Amino acid sequence: MGVTVEPQAFAVVEFDAATIARVAADVAAHAGLPPALPIRIVVDEQSMLSQARLRSVDPIVIEASSGAFEDRSRPRRLSQANVADPLARLLQRVADRRSSAFALAPAEEYLTPQEAAAWDVSCLGRAGSPFEARHRYDFSICCGFGPAAQEAFDVLWHSAVIDWAGIAALALVPTRGAAG
Repeated sequence: MGVTVEPQAFAVVEFDAATIARVAADVAAHAGLPPALPIRIVVDEQSMLSQARLRSVDPIVIEASSGAFEDRSRPRRLSQANVADPLARLLQRVADRRSSAFALAPAEEYLTPQEAAAWDVSCLGRAGSPFEARHRYDFSICCGFGPAAQEAFDVLWHSAVIDWAGIAALALVPTRGAAG
């Protein structure tokens, strides 16, 4: 079945559903997901917020505000890099959840902010995101700006292979570093 994008035609923003679907298929392949796996991406073109979330893992449903896919220097226009980045984070997380190494990971709604931030960094690092500085800042807002948090970020970003226990442990490092 592959990737479907809703809406098929955009009225408020200058996006192309076929481009979003193509980028999503490339990202899913990089994450190791089967090409025929159904992926549904629902874009809220009325919202300029920069948010994307995994609504469901089975079936895969991703909800995104149009601001998440927008070219920040050209309002209302699509940026393929800004499509790939949040989709890489979410589709890598789906791939992780399909692995026995992540069997003990809590459901999305039960992740602590620190666990979610650490998992995001791991997914984006493995996906080769070009926005390391942006994601380091996001991680630091959640987990701290101190040396322990920065070391945790570096390990998460550069680890090609990691399991849930590793991510969960690194999510706690900045907290332990601040207390100790």
